[in-house]
Amino acid sequence: MKLYTEHLGTTPSPFSVQMHLQRLGQMMVAFTETKQFGWLFLAANRLRPASVRNKQAKIRPSNMIVDAGIRLRTLAETMQPNLHRSREVAFRDGLILALLAYCPMRLTNFASIRIGEHLTESDYGYSISFSAAETKQRKPMTFDVPQTLISYMYLYIQVVRPSLLQSGLHGDDSNTRLWVSRDGGPLLAQSMTHLIKWRTKAAFGVPINPHLFRDCAATTIATDEPSHAYAIPAVLGHSSPSTSERHYNHARMTEAAERYHEVVVKRKRRKPKAA
Repeated sequence: MKLYTEHLGTTPSPFSVQMHLQRLGQMMVAFTETKQFGWLFLAANRLRPASVRNKQAKIRPSNMIVDAGIRLRTLAETMQPNLHRSREVAFRDGLILALLAYCPMRLTNFASIRIGEHLTESDYGYSISFSAAETKQRKPMTFDVPQTLISYMYLYIQVVRPSLLQSGLHGDDSNTRLWVSRDGGPLLAQSMTHLIKWRTKAAFGVPINPHLFRDCAATTIATDEPSHAYAIPAVLGHSSPSTSERHYNHARMTEAAERYHEVVVKRKRRKPKAA
């Protein structure tokens, strides 16, 4: 630490030291092609802020989140109808978890999906698209709903959603909203955040907020398919808005999403290790 301080001429923060140690460790590994410098990563991790460590403790592989969503669907199918629409809500919440795990967009966009505008159906399934004006980075974004969720989405749109719409008074704003609340109104982002944290805490013991789904997706790719790490920005919706590159980038996003979906499915097929 003394040498580090003398070099910089100022007292560094733990975070700065952590970052430099990580970079030094990466350089050592790159130069020697060995892992004998792992102690540098360990030292860096110990200096990591508590907030970062707590965040990492909540990260789960995306396939586990998808499984949690599928389990909610299975649970919903065994529930009896009631006035509180508990069966419909469980079905809806399961689809929210699974779809957001597969298509890790920002919650602002996810909660605002409208049928016929953002969510469109074709002979091959469903696609979710947003224009550049609708995204935080002012870049167009497109996700294809994975094949494993097409029947789930179809049942939600054709059966579950109409049932929720009938459960109370609602305005025209709910008519095209994909996500509908228990009382028939639009399911807003704040309420969606609450239900996602509640459902993930029930499934994993810790609440995972919607934004962490993006970290889960990036971690899943980097861990299972490190050679495809280049696809992470595309999976997270970082595409170019320029007209000349639009089709090219859409193709890259589609390819990246397919690779990511393959990673998630591959993890789902693995047999759990014996304790």
